[in-house]
Amino acid sequence: MESEEENGAGSGDEIVNGRDGGMPRESQYTEPEAKEKMRGLRAELEEDNRDPSKLTMKKVVQQLDLQQEYYAAGKNTESRIMDAGNLLLVSENLHRLSKKERANANAYDVNEFIEPLRSKLGFDLPTVEEEGEDNLRGIRKNGELGDWERIGWMATKRMRTVMGLESINGMMAVEHKKRVVKKRAKQAALGAEVRPTELREQDMAASKNETTENVKSVYKRLRDFEANDLPVEGEYGGVNFYEWIINPESFSETVENLFYTSFLVREGKLVIDIDDEGIPRLYDALAPLEDGTEPDPIPNTAPKIQEVLQFDMDTWKDAIRLFNITKPMIPARGPVNTQKDSWAV
Repeated sequence: MESEEENGAGSGDEIVNGRDGGMPRESQYTEPEAKEKMRGLRAELEEDNRDPSKLTMKKVVQQLDLQQEYYAAGKNTESRIMDAGNLLLVSENLHRLSKKERANANAYDVNEFIEPLRSKLGFDLPTVEEEGEDNLRGIRKNGELGDWERIGWMATKRMRTVMGLESINGMMAVEHKKRVVKKRAKQAALGAEVRPTELREQDMAASKNETTENVKSVYKRLRDFEANDLPVEGEYGGVNFYEWIINPESFSETVENLFYTSFLVREGKLVIDIDDEGIPRLYDALAPLEDGTEPDPIPNTAPKIQEVLQFDMDTWKDAIRLFNITKPMIPARGPVNTQKDSWAV
């Protein structure tokens, strides 16, 4: 009975002092102090987890003892959660430490292999200071270092192939290949037809003069029309913009007409206005007034608005069909005549 009571008392003490049930042993720290200590220990454990180079088994044991002391002061759920987190970091650090120790144990030391090999092959000879030059020369001649035949037979014991004779002269019959000389292809001289066309100054001047003349011709064509002879709508009358620029037989000349008309609008000679139906109309800004007087020219300082027009072939076809355009208002100019060695701009 006494032995059973002693054994029972001993087991109870172990449970009380351990982590397996019961109340933990009393600690020298209060609960707030223990929480603060556990937070500091967690920071240290996280640093060791990031850099395990300075981690040792002694340090891990010390950290585990400190955590046990802090655990004894905790009495609520928060302390238990912090304790579990620290123990998890300790286990990870132990795992890293075990891998590190195992790697060090299996490391290959080159010196442990080279030093016995040097002794076996006779490389451990005395220096000139220890032996005289004459004695050292005799050791090299008659010693183990000079006995290459013995070293060769040592290597032969580890070979499993039959040694044979080999010739270093190569093949006895060598077929010489005849060198093939390739003929160089002659480069044909470039004729005048394939040369890049040179852009000359007189060509540029002629192109500028042609553009200027076409702009003047378009403006004169508009002034020749009388407002009563055209379908007039809106306050200013004028010409339908699309009927004016479109050539139903040539999309390229339609684009040219739009280009020349834009020059006249920029110079203030023509004005574009939108009528009540939303159709743009074009009229002469310099046409005489009702009383017969000439209007004041638009000053150069007048504000200008720049618009970007998108005019593709689909728009060209739709405008022809919508306004029933059968012939151009601006006469067709025909293709540009280009001569040899000239440049059309």
